[in-house]
Amino acid sequence: MLINISILSISALSSIIIPFIIYHRVRDIHFDPRKETLSFMSNRSLFGKKMSEGFTEVLFVTGILTFAFFWLMIRKLGFANDHKIWEWLIISTISTILLAFAHHNIIPFRIRNIYPNIIRIIHNILAVIVFISLPILILWFDRFLLPDKKLIAIAGIFIIGATIMATVISIIVKKKLTGITEISFVIGISVWNIATGIAVIIY
Repeated sequence: MLINISILSISALSSIIIPFIIYHRVRDIHFDPRKETLSFMSNRSLFGKKMSEGFTEVLFVTGILTFAFFWLMIRKLGFANDHKIWEWLIISTISTILLAFAHHNIIPFRIRNIYPNIIRIIHNILAVIVFISLPILILWFDRFLLPDKKLIAIAGIFIIGATIMATVISIIVKKKLTGITEISFVIGISVWNIATGIAVIIY
């Protein structure tokens, strides 16, 4: 019972409350998701120290909640002996937490700007790892659901598959990553998170 309550609580927090906080913050600033990525909010020179620190806190908490959610689900469903799912969970969690502290910047690439340029490169690499590792983690998780919970697994694969497809198409069409693309990615992950959490508990 305690595990079920914890799963629902974490699922609601990470899938509803945190996206709502992000939406509320974005609405209060001059931010154009068609041109800028969400990571722009971590840029102190553009949005100030308060917004930058808020971005760090939200992303850090998201990383912790992601780990806690999957840890509880793995424990409930008995997947703890699979090393691959733990590897992808650790990669996804660590890259998300590190991304929270590798703030975005738009300082030109020059020798004299070597430190901020290195941070910018690290930020971009971590962002790519997060975008790749989280869907793989979810697909790997759904793979283990297939034998006993086929309907939940197939629905989950459909949700994450549609999310990946929408993200890739958006990047190809716009020829870059935008805030709208990131928001659609977050929504897709959130829908999978809360739908799978509830379904696993009910069935």
